[in-house]
Amino acid sequence: FDHEAMRPRGNESRRASGFLRTQKVATCATTATAAFLAFAPAACAHASRTSRPNTLHVATWNLRGVMDRWSERKPILLKCLAEHKDLDVIALQEVMTGGFGQDKLIRDSLEGQHRMFACRTILEHLDDRFSIVGGAYKFLVSKCVAACMCTKRTMSSLLLFVEGLKEQIAFRPVRTFQFLKHLVAGAFMHLGHLLMSPFFGNALICREDVCGRLHSILTLGSFRVAQKVVVTVPPSETTVLPLEVLVVNVHLHHGEAPSDIEIRKSQIERVLEWIGDWEQLQLAAVVLMGDFNAPPSEEIHDRLKERGFCSSYAAVHKAEPEKTFPSGLQAPLMDMDGEASCLDYIYVASCPRVDVRVLDSSLLGVNHAKGDSTLYPSDHFGVRSLLQFT
Repeated sequence: FDHEAMRPRGNESRRASGFLRTQKVATCATTATAAFLAFAPAACAHASRTSRPNTLHVATWNLRGVMDRWSERKPILLKCLAEHKDLDVIALQEVMTGGFGQDKLIRDSLEGQHRMFACRTILEHLDDRFSIVGGAYKFLVSKCVAACMCTKRTMSSLLLFVEGLKEQIAFRPVRTFQFLKHLVAGAFMHLGHLLMSPFFGNALICREDVCGRLHSILTLGSFRVAQKVVVTVPPSETTVLPLEVLVVNVHLHHGEAPSDIEIRKSQIERVLEWIGDWEQLQLAAVVLMGDFNAPPSEEIHDRLKERGFCSSYAAVHKAEPEKTFPSGLQAPLMDMDGEASCLDYIYVASCPRVDVRVLDSSLLGVNHAKGDSTLYPSDHFGVRSLLQFT
C-alpha cells in the first residue's frame, strides 16, 4: 500500500495529513478525551477485537430495494455478505427498512450483534413535497405501520405481489398492445411506490462493539437523505484510549444533465456543512460513504478533496473502479439511465493527531449467479474497505 496515493494535491486541507504519516502518533489523555470517556458507554470504552485491533471494516451498497428480480437476487446477495461477515459498519441505500425487514435480513447475515439506524426516504419528504396531504399520509402511515403488525405484513406482502406482477406484465411479449402494456405497468409502478413509502430508504448497520449512537438525519430534497452516527474504534492493548469516528451515509440526486450536477453540488455542500468541523468536535476521523451518483470526473469529488477527504478504494488501487453501476443485472423495468461508471465511494478524512491506513478495499457483488449471467445481487456493486487507526 502506497501512502502517496492518499496525498492531496494543491491547496487541499491540512486535515488530510493524518493519512500521510507512517509513524504512529502517541495518544495523550487530555481533558477532551477524559470528557469523551465520561460520555461514552462503559462497554464501548473497554471493548476490543484482538484479531484486528484499532480497525474499522466498512462497506456501502445500493440494494435496489425489492425491485428487479428481488426473489432471485436475495440468495446471492446473502451469499456475498456471508464472505464478509466481520463488517463493523455497512451503509445501505435503497433498502426496505422498518416492518418490511430487508435491513434486518442484511443485519442477520453478519457476525455478532448489530444495531440498525434507518431513515425512510420517501416519508421524510412527503410533507415537504405534498404539503398537508403528504403530511397527513406520512402521519397516518407512520402510526399504522408502527402500531399494527398486521398492517406491516399486509403492506409488505402486497408490495412484493405488485412488484412481481409489474415485472410479469413488462416481460410479456405483447406487440399489438404495447401502449396498453406500458399503461398498466405504469399504474402498478405508482401503486408500488405508494406501498413502498413506509419502508423505502437508507440504513446504517453497526456492530454492537463499535457502539453506534447519536443518529441523525438530513433531508436533501429530490427524495434524497443523509444520515450519520458516531462509532467507537475499540483500542488495542497498546492504545490508551478508544477513538470516535463519525460515519455518514449519503444517497445523492441522480442524472447527467447540468441541472442534476448542480443539485448534487448543492447536496454535498449541505452534507459538509452538516458534518461541521470534526476536529473541533474532537472526532478522530470521518467516513463519508454511499451512492454519490457522480462519476470520478465530477466536481463534487474535488470539493471533498479540498476538505481533506480521500477515496479509500483509490488509495489502494491508484484509481477508482471502472464501474460500480450497472452491475450487469437485467430486469424488465430496471433503471437504465446513464453510462456505466463508478458512482459509489468510501471517503475518509482524519484529524492531524490520527493516522488512518487503508489496509484493503474491494468491490462487493461482482459475480453473477451460477448459470445466469444476467442475475447479480444488485444493480450496483458495493464497496468495502478495512481501515486502521493509529
